[in-house]
Amino acid sequence: MNRRGTGWKVLPDATRPSSLGVVLVVLAAWAAGREATGQSLPEGAVSRLGSPPPQPAAVFAFSPDGEALATGGIEGTVRLWDARTYARLREFETHWTSVGAVAFAPDGRSFAAAGWDHRTNDSSAVFLWSRSDGAELRRIAAAAPYAEDLAFSPDGVLLAAAANQKTLIFEVSTGDQRLALAGAAAIAFSPDGRRLAAAHSWKTAKLLMFETTSGEVVWEKDLGRTIGSLAYSPDGRWLAVGIKNMQSPSAIALLDGETGDEIRSLEGHTDGIWDLAFSADGSRLASTAIDDAIRVWDPSGGGELLRVAEGVGAAAVAFSPDGLTLAAAGGRQHWVHAWDAATGAERSASHDGAVLAVAFAPGGDELAAASSDGRLHVWDVASGTRRLAFPVAEGEAIAVAWSPDGRTLATIGSQEPRVRLWNATDGQALRDAGRFDRPAVSLAFSADGTVLFVGCDGRAVHAIDVATGTEQVRLEGHRRPVTGLAVSAADGTVASGGWDGEIRLWSPTTAAAGVWNAGAVLPAHTGDVDVLQFSADGGTLLSAGRDDRLLVWSLPVGAGGQPARTIELEAGRLTGAALSPDGGVIAAAVGTRTLRRWQLEFVDRRGLLAEPDAVPETSLRLFEGATGRELRSFTGHAGGALCAAFSPDGRRIATGGRDGTVLVWDATLASSP
Repeated sequence: MNRRGTGWKVLPDATRPSSLGVVLVVLAAWAAGREATGQSLPEGAVSRLGSPPPQPAAVFAFSPDGEALATGGIEGTVRLWDARTYARLREFETHWTSVGAVAFAPDGRSFAAAGWDHRTNDSSAVFLWSRSDGAELRRIAAAAPYAEDLAFSPDGVLLAAAANQKTLIFEVSTGDQRLALAGAAAIAFSPDGRRLAAAHSWKTAKLLMFETTSGEVVWEKDLGRTIGSLAYSPDGRWLAVGIKNMQSPSAIALLDGETGDEIRSLEGHTDGIWDLAFSADGSRLASTAIDDAIRVWDPSGGGELLRVAEGVGAAAVAFSPDGLTLAAAGGRQHWVHAWDAATGAERSASHDGAVLAVAFAPGGDELAAASSDGRLHVWDVASGTRRLAFPVAEGEAIAVAWSPDGRTLATIGSQEPRVRLWNATDGQALRDAGRFDRPAVSLAFSADGTVLFVGCDGRAVHAIDVATGTEQVRLEGHRRPVTGLAVSAADGTVASGGWDGEIRLWSPTTAAAGVWNAGAVLPAHTGDVDVLQFSADGGTLLSAGRDDRLLVWSLPVGAGGQPARTIELEAGRLTGAALSPDGGVIAAAVGTRTLRRWQLEFVDRRGLLAEPDAVPETSLRLFEGATGRELRSFTGHAGGALCAAFSPDGRRIATGGRDGTVLVWDATLASSP
């Protein structure tokens, strides 16, 4: 079923006989990791880690042959995509402000969409388009406003459109209305096409079974609870009904598909059921709910077989035709996830959000990417395959750092007053590194890995003992939040930069009785200091600020306290920066700057991603460290880049983009014309 805000669902009958085939094609590409989209790599890039996720959509459907994807957005636009590459094939303008449902015909030659214009309260219309050339085949005027679900009959002869006021059944060939039935929020054709099950509305518990030839009510049930979703087993034996009790435990009622008598109740979800789907052999039933959990059930015995995911927030779920893969989509994130249906192991390899921070492992063989989906992704750089992906933040993951020995990863989540430590081998949580009064913003390990320096919204730098998580010392002096940190591997000097625009240098040799004193105080930028990085020998410090300037400091700084070089970029375009280990090259990540990362509680996770029609932009600019002269610029990320990092050997540069991918670039091209 395709409901407003729920994305795509595969019915286990001939309504969509092979809709999930495309998911397997796409996921096979995702599993390949780098440049899996079929798109050519941009000039200068050596690999792409992760595939650009499907574009934002409120509802979507795959063609039965698995080659096309139709999406409908909350802005009222319907789009057709190549399902393998996600290249946009066509865009269909409508008068709608919101698309309520999309569905492909069983033969895959056409697809339907329904929507609504909230500005005029205009009645819904159902459009039918040709997939091959985009021609409008039919426009069916529907008297019921805002269809929330569309379903083709298994033979493709009928199209049902469900809305709160009424459910209409049309002849596909002519557009003529055959039946007008009671309003519904969810519908499902029986596998033989003789009946249509309809959940009366979101606010009632009435379930009706209609005969599709006459519209006669075969039976009617009052389940006493709000109904949110329906699914027939492939053999028609069972009709699964998802109960949508908001913010309270919700069950799945398993009914006799012929009589509607309740056989058993499947209980476990703690909030309303979003969607249901049977496996092709009918031996398993998958459910996804508002509690962000996806579960797999044994419909015969009623037991829970598998809990596939927590925190995904999906609103639609389906098994692959062979039953080996379970896919889910929609809800908060609006794209496809996939898991091994037997083990629950995740099969997709993509960032489900914009990439906000990247960091190479000390050996340079792996790269960690923090994403606005709240997860940390660890990639093998050589093969382009993802080794780990695990949740590290309740909101966006905004910062990541490797310990010098490569065994530990430290992360910060937006608006979280702590830093979390993780085992870099298996992603298991180790401990929190400090608890603070205000949100953590920036972090950096000491050269020996025993201390983690954390900058906070509370204007101080906290030195945390990594082994115990306790605070050793607090470095105070900034007048505003500390937004940038770096530690020199050469002598242990700590550089901190703040929202106050100042850079403070703290030397461990000035420590007395556990208190560090600031050395040089550099009034560097006119806005936040977002990035600080030392060269390997400690002789050069790079700073980047929200004033769109890159400053290169020769250390020790002279009496005048002025940078050796200043590089100015276009206003609002500098989003990140990195310094090569030898100090010879500066990499500037270029894109469209959003809110400060540590203020991302005000931004929806998906809102950070590039818009559907975004095109590759200039994402990386390289400058000569000694002169500030621009060497090269590269175009790559749709919507631009948000962060950058050099590999330890200086031969690679990684950028994270708003398109949800990491591009790895050949840094040696900086010396090429």
